[in-house]
Amino acid sequence: VGDEFRSQDSGNSWKMVLADIAWGRYMAAIDLLSPETVYVARWRRGFARSDDGGDTWTALVLPGLGNALINAAFTPPTISGTVYIATNGLWKSQDRGQTWVDWTNGLTDTEVTAMAFHPTDPLMMYVGTTNGNVFRSANGGQSWEFMGQPDATIGQLAVTPFGTHEPWAVGSIYQGRLWKYDSGMWVDVLPGSGMATRGVAIAFDQNISGTMWIGAQSGGYTSTNGGQTWTRLGTLTVERIGALAIHPLDSQMVYAGYGRYGIYKTMTAGATWQPINQGLAASVPDALAPVPGEPNTLYAVTGIGVMKTTQGGSAWIKLPDPSGGGLNAAIAVDPFTHTRIYFDLEIGENGGTLWHPVSLTVPPQYETCCRVVMQALLANPAQPGHLVMGVGYKTQVHGPPWVGGDIYTSTDYGEAWTRVDMGREISRVSTLVHDPANPMVMYAGTDSGVG
Repeated sequence: VGDEFRSQDSGNSWKMVLADIAWGRYMAAIDLLSPETVYVARWRRGFARSDDGGDTWTALVLPGLGNALINAAFTPPTISGTVYIATNGLWKSQDRGQTWVDWTNGLTDTEVTAMAFHPTDPLMMYVGTTNGNVFRSANGGQSWEFMGQPDATIGQLAVTPFGTHEPWAVGSIYQGRLWKYDSGMWVDVLPGSGMATRGVAIAFDQNISGTMWIGAQSGGYTSTNGGQTWTRLGTLTVERIGALAIHPLDSQMVYAGYGRYGIYKTMTAGATWQPINQGLAASVPDALAPVPGEPNTLYAVTGIGVMKTTQGGSAWIKLPDPSGGGLNAAIAVDPFTHTRIYFDLEIGENGGTLWHPVSLTVPPQYETCCRVVMQALLANPAQPGHLVMGVGYKTQVHGPPWVGGDIYTSTDYGEAWTRVDMGREISRVSTLVHDPANPMVMYAGTDSGVG
């Protein structure tokens, strides 16, 4: 389930305008001739429209469909007030979603997932389906003709804004290729390259002929000659680029949805990038740590690292990455030195801006096979420097198995640790808690990690 955010300053800050939208991609659509009009499909909650850029929303009735799952919503670039939805077929509204007409005539595959429009001819349009089929209509969708099956599924369609206005197709998010329709057939544009089987997103520059951008499973590429040659996108080479948008007036300014790292922006046509996630608080934290006596300060462990807010959660900053990374790790603030943070066998000073690792003496059976992951940590509120840590031993970074666990204590603010002899091997320690009446009495919960 997702949320919708809006930026009114080129991505420098973001505000949530609608929560709990939908699964999947392409759920929101903007009327390009009336950009304050936004359509969005909500997960089993029907279809909605905003007329003020997302500040308020009106539920739209879909006759005969109820709260059907809507795969996608699309708006043509040359006609205001018209919107299409894909849900077991294709439906069209010409009055901003008030009334709907079934627009599926001639589609032999009705599982529509993608749609694209000719940039100047409002009657020419294309649809792609979950089964990889592409159809074309030359009469505004009153009838459709089959164009072929370039891939196992169609994730996105686009039409070149210049020249012959040929359609392009991107396959599935994880296994798709990049295809161009040329001389009556679909051509695999990038055979033999690593991106050829990992196509994700495509965007065309509306001002410079031949300039296009491609997102892939590991970064992306740009071309200035219509896809004949490609250049890798600077430093964005690790995560999946699942969305791209080129500023309509400034071809140097491009936005990229960069996997778990959020949104990145370039003002140099891809040479350099910067994150623009201020207010884009959509990460689900694995752990949270408040700061005693500072109600507006909070640390969060997320998929992109350790985040910090000093504004009660209204704005977050990403702290420098600890050298150990962090695998479902616990995080805690020292109750006596509030600028000291403990996270995954690392100590953060100065509020988490400087990190240094600490080491443990691991039992021999775990020395060579496993990584030590801090799963729980408690700081004694009555005894400065006294810490208790629960760990798990893991044979690989992602997924099972966890093969055991231990409890360690420190009396010098986490710089040195002593293993507690439990008398037998135990499972990973997933939680620790003090007795509220006596902080010297503690309880530990263990978890095998397989359920």
